[in-house]
Order: sequence, then C-alpha cells, then structure tokens
Amino acid sequence: MNMMTKMKLTYKELEPQLIEKITNLIPNLEYERLIVTEKHKQVFYRKDIGFNFLGCEFCILNEVKQNELGDFVIEDKNLLNFFQLQEDSEMPQELGLNLWYCPICFKQLINLNER
Repeated sequence: MNMMTKMKLTYKELEPQLIEKITNLIPNLEYERLIVTEKHKQVFYRKDIGFNFLGCEFCILNEVKQNELGDFVIEDKNLLNFFQLQEDSEMPQELGLNLWYCPICFKQLINLNER
C-alpha cells in the first residue's frame, strides 16, 4: 500500500447529508472522535473503550426496503444474508437466513431473529 494514500476524511470533507445522519445517530457528537475512511466512507466513532461502527455512506444514507420479490435491498443492491458471507458455517438455517448485511461494508442491518 502506498503510504501517501489518504486513509480517513475530516468532518469538513463529508457531504452535508452524511453529517446530518451521523449527527442524528450519535447524541452529543464529539467530532474529534469521528473516523471516516476515504474508501466507501465507513464511519467509526471512538468510545472511551473501543469503537462503534455505524456503517458506510451507502447504508447510512439509504433506507432498506423490500423489492417485489421480497428481497431486502438498498437502492438497486441486494443485502447479503449470513450464508453469503459465511458459506461453510454450521449456523442453523432458520437463524442465518434472518441475518442481512450491507453489500458494501458488511454491517449487519437486519436481524429478524430479534423480537
């Protein structure tokens, strides 16, 4: 990897829509704790211990919907289910088929197992 590659963006470099969504997701947002990667604009927020991963620009800004076939989608991209990410898993089907992830950053967006 080229060491001159820019790895993260500053708050001021983000689109206004993304800033608004992040501000709504994080109460009392402290901008210096925000980390956003340049590629796919993956958003992390530094906690006192560890980080919260909020997702990428694509899944933060767009709503998950179901298309006419019943597939979960964001815009024209299908979400991935657990078995598409972990093909050799011992996960019971009824559990794995109810977990859905962003096709870009793989953040879990839907867990139909939770009630």
